[in-house]
Amino acid sequence: MKNTRVAVALLSITTGSYLNAQGWAALYALDVAHAVAELPEEHYAITFDRVLPMPASQLIFSWNAYRPARGYFIFYVQVRTQGARRWSEWYKLALWGAGEQRSFEQLFSDDPSFCYVRFEMPSGTLAHECRVKIEAHAGAKLTDIARVMISAADYQKFSSEVGKGKFFSFPSLIIDKVPQFSQMEIDHADRDRMCSPTSLSMVLSYLLKRPIDPYTFARGVFDGGLKSYGSWPFNTAHAFERVDGRYYFAVARLNSFAHLYGFLRNRLPVVVSVRGALRGMPAGRTYADGHLLVVVGWDESHKRVLVHDPAFVSRHEVAHSYAIDDFLAAWERSYRLAYVVEPCVD
Repeated sequence: MKNTRVAVALLSITTGSYLNAQGWAALYALDVAHAVAELPEEHYAITFDRVLPMPASQLIFSWNAYRPARGYFIFYVQVRTQGARRWSEWYKLALWGAGEQRSFEQLFSDDPSFCYVRFEMPSGTLAHECRVKIEAHAGAKLTDIARVMISAADYQKFSSEVGKGKFFSFPSLIIDKVPQFSQMEIDHADRDRMCSPTSLSMVLSYLLKRPIDPYTFARGVFDGGLKSYGSWPFNTAHAFERVDGRYYFAVARLNSFAHLYGFLRNRLPVVVSVRGALRGMPAGRTYADGHLLVVVGWDESHKRVLVHDPAFVSRHEVAHSYAIDDFLAAWERSYRLAYVVEPCVD
């Protein structure tokens, strides 16, 4: 790939909004579309400087954009700790475009590191400010980007809910008409690695009221850097373009099960990452490397989480449930990672 010169000087924009900013994790939206619309002329790069909603030991970046018909975007980040005079170096996060998409890796022992999907601060330090840069290359236009999402988390403030599930008191509910797809029924050698696109295909099929083929969706999310279908930001970015901008999607860490339940109450399924054993999981599976499934409801009388788990061998088994404390333990091993959905409101 040839380097493309960025022809216009960068602008510093500070628009955005907090989507949640309490607890150990927070999600922040940078409103790229409105910022670009207010520019007096076409630009090919833009930066956003922002004090983070909370000091963070880890950041996760995702974006909602229409894939350019030609060209590509490159996303970068810098951070600064409290009181520091200088910003960190620029870290290249991802290239996303018409013919290629890949994430990157920059690992250091005493400096911040980026590992494909996560930006990690060195032990004992917290990021207080963040600067995001987006470059449009080879015909791509910044007007195709709607939002950049920043999920900030401070692991030192994480508080487990394992063992507390029996005390939860939420009205039972189930989101009806979410299709059931099994990744094991996909006619492809990599089907065992397609839990993330299969889970999102169920969510999109529900939102759009028409079936979204999991394999077709998976082809749009493969990360050439990570060599995986499970890249979190590529999955949510592709989800946004597949719904034609009708919903926003973000990678987030949630503060609690009550936080997750709030999405269910709004009739929005939540894709979550679980890790490790779950009683009643598909035979022969361990989820040792992580697994994505869809939460569709809650059974108050039995204290069970209602899910669509794509790892079952047949779609007829995908609708399932897990005991709340088993679910919490597995979800917390992934530090409550989730793909969350929000309707777009003009």
